[in-house]
Amino acid sequence: MLPKERRTKIKERLSLQGNVTVKRLAQDFQVTMETIRNDLDYLCKEDSEIIKVHGGAYLSENSERLIPMMLRENIMIEEKNRMATVACDLFTDGDSVILDTSSSAMFVAKRIIDRKLRVVVITNSLPITNLLSSHTHVKVITLGGNFNATLQSFIGPVPVQTLSNYHADYSIISPTKLSMEQGLSDDNQEIAQIRMNMLKRCKQRILLVDRTKFDCSELFHICGFDQIDQVITDERPDDRWIDFFRLSDITLTIV
Repeated sequence: MLPKERRTKIKERLSLQGNVTVKRLAQDFQVTMETIRNDLDYLCKEDSEIIKVHGGAYLSENSERLIPMMLRENIMIEEKNRMATVACDLFTDGDSVILDTSSSAMFVAKRIIDRKLRVVVITNSLPITNLLSSHTHVKVITLGGNFNATLQSFIGPVPVQTLSNYHADYSIISPTKLSMEQGLSDDNQEIAQIRMNMLKRCKQRILLVDRTKFDCSELFHICGFDQIDQVITDERPDDRWIDFFRLSDITLTIV
């Protein structure tokens, strides 16, 4: 197959799926991964809507929810690392932490390992469970439920019911969007409900949100800002948000 034809097919797949991985494309087209990376470089230069990350590419118009975890982990890596580091500064040995199924929460889990924090982690994320399971200084509690392969998380009524058995020190969540008027929102109803209950089952409620999540809303409501204690973000929001957080008695941390 000529490179032009292969790139056309890759672009068609991107339009259909919203994302592609280097490994799968190399297998399907029977070429090397380096060849696919070169194809993606070419397509990114041709179309600014195509965003290349380590391991693949995605269309910028797609919600991060639709991007596989292996790609989401490679979006805004430095920003997520900084936010996760600040979040882990809050924890001490013996604390219990609820982590949602976001890629930002995955970075928190990695910092917990790096610092050898002796904490309990409660999560509905399979990747976070797998990451922490071999580290004896962390006790992992998985919420269970119906496994969703696309989300790589357990959803449905079971995790919501299971959360009612716990009361943690911290809850770390990263909702899809934030709006002053609509509060926190998500593009998946079941994830929204789980996140809402995660915030109810802890003492300190922390948001990890990068600059792209402000001033937008999704279909499914999670909660209002009266349910939030601290917001950790990668860039100073505009003055409206600064005033809003101050009046709402929410601690804003910019990293």
